[in-house]
Amino acid sequence: MDVISQTTPIVVDASQESMTAALQQLHDLNAIRNLAALYSVSRDDHDIDALMSCFAPDGTFVNDGQPISGHHALREYYLGNMRRNAFSLHIPHSHVVAFESPAEATGLVTGHGEFAHPDAYVLCAYRYNDRYVKQDGRWVFAYRDHAFIYAVPFESMPGLAREEYRVRWPNAAPAHAEWVPRSV
Repeated sequence: MDVISQTTPIVVDASQESMTAALQQLHDLNAIRNLAALYSVSRDDHDIDALMSCFAPDGTFVNDGQPISGHHALREYYLGNMRRNAFSLHIPHSHVVAFESPAEATGLVTGHGEFAHPDAYVLCAYRYNDRYVKQDGRWVFAYRDHAFIYAVPFESMPGLAREEYRVRWPNAAPAHAEWVPRSV
């Protein structure tokens, strides 16, 4: 995301057209932010139908670099995830949205999560890189790419910051984080 363009407000003049467009963009921004929040709630509630309504019919979720596309494949993926974890808690934090057109936008969402995995209580931090589309008057995910900053059992949290392998799911080989900051 471009910091300069994302922190420069659109210019609104006194014309009815300009004010209407600005007001519509504010409503769209709120709807997109609601989409991201309700995605988290739907995941945590294990409400698969609500979760599917967050995605375009041909929408894609990328997990561990692997794209999962279309409602049928997404449903199977999420149901497997829900069955594996007794519960989860997704906590979205910052959310930046860039409008590409009146019906297309991109976004960046940061957050933390907790998962009651059968073999460990796992804490994680993540980023979503999103593409949104407006279909039938509502915003949905066209594409959601998920990247872990870390995902580790609770007891592994101390000392995590200097670890090379910050993704450590129970019963899986440790892996590099999918998102790391730039070197300075």
